[in-house]
Amino acid sequence: MMHKSEKRDAYRRMMYAVRTKRLIEIGIGSYSDYLAGAWWKERRERYRQEHAGACGSVQCRYCETRAADLHHTSYQRLGAEDDADLLPLCREHHAEWHTFGSVQPATAAQREILRRHGYAEAFISSATFGRTFNLIGALGRGEVRSPREFG
Repeated sequence: MMHKSEKRDAYRRMMYAVRTKRLIEIGIGSYSDYLAGAWWKERRERYRQEHAGACGSVQCRYCETRAADLHHTSYQRLGAEDDADLLPLCREHHAEWHTFGSVQPATAAQREILRRHGYAEAFISSATFGRTFNLIGALGRGEVRSPREFG
């Protein structure tokens, strides 16, 4: 049976193979060239215009901050993306997506650790797995202080 990380790695390899094939089909040398090109800049701006809220910006799918990035959920239509192929994400959630393969709620065990450290329920209820994973690591290394220490 394949471990979860092996499944994620296999999925990533498949996605990158699709991306490479599509880049060849549209005549672009690399994904970074694609992201720096005029087509992607126009597509990103069109997405923003169609999906911007009253504030004039697009919000991250997982939080209320401005989406700094459009994450490709599929590369099959690279160069002719549908809105469904794009996921607006803030930088933190984009990094979490690439590190963990998705953005998921914190686990029950993670939420309990946050409670023991004195974090507010409002914070805990919106905590994601990746953010909590990083925060618990930083607490353990003494890089941040928990709210309980300020009490």
